[in-house]
Amino acid sequence: MLTDNFNVMLMGKPGTGKTSLALAMLDAVHKKNKTTMFVSTMAFSLLLKKSFNDKNAKFQVEKVSSAMKRADVLLLDDFGTEGGMNSSPVYD
Repeated sequence: MLTDNFNVMLMGKPGTGKTSLALAMLDAVHKKNKTTMFVSTMAFSLLLKKSFNDKNAKFQVEKVSSAMKRADVLLLDDFGTEGGMNSSPVYD
């Protein structure tokens, strides 16, 4: 297991298995007793927008953000698609 911090970015067309591969990597790290977290950036973005007018949503954003900071490994899924750009019917 590597001890240095680093990032991994998986890119490719929809349906090529990027999320499945990332989840398998996350599972392998979790089995090494590291804390892991999966975040759908699309869902988090919607929650963030909702938090401007909803105190419960704001609390949820704070809770998720805190957990993201504490995780040894954080998986951000569909990063870049949360604004509607690059969307695909596969993900709708």
